[in-house]
Amino acid sequence: LLHGFGSDSTAWHAVERALAPARPVLRMDLPGHGQSAPGDIRAFEELAAAVVEAFDALGLARVHLVGHSLGGAAALALAARRAGAVASLSLIAPGGLGNEINGDFIEGLAAADDTRSLAPWLRAMVCDDALVTADYVAAAMAARVAPDLRAEQGAMGRALFPGGTQDFDLKP
Repeated sequence: LLHGFGSDSTAWHAVERALAPARPVLRMDLPGHGQSAPGDIRAFEELAAAVVEAFDALGLARVHLVGHSLGGAAALALAARRAGAVASLSLIAPGGLGNEINGDFIEGLAAADDTRSLAPWLRAMVCDDALVTADYVAAAMAARVAPDLRAEQGAMGRALFPGGTQDFDLKP
């Protein structure tokens, strides 16, 4: 399971709970997110290479990949490079399939440094604002409290999405 920009692997917790009784589930933190080692990702190709390297280190024979947003783009790149190891590919609003991106969201999410500034960006991702409770916002902020993490995500966002566009094309 590969999460989107500004999130981390814990975003998949409910999905993991639903799937885990039937099969093993792995959640990966993308570079510059969650518990991943800090990285200086300044191009999508660097992000893709890091995901492929992490995948290869696991030594898995065949997997079902699920990716959301930037995680969807990473899943596409992984599937292109390790097609024989991918049994299926499920993408939720994947990146890399067009030029358009919400640049304000990327910048705002990366810059949010407290619950008040983070909450509006989290609400922008759901159709029902009631889903974004105060507890949810607090948990999301706790995962991104480190200023270095936010700065790294901001730099990554500006590099991958310059001028509010996607700097990579995965349509081919």
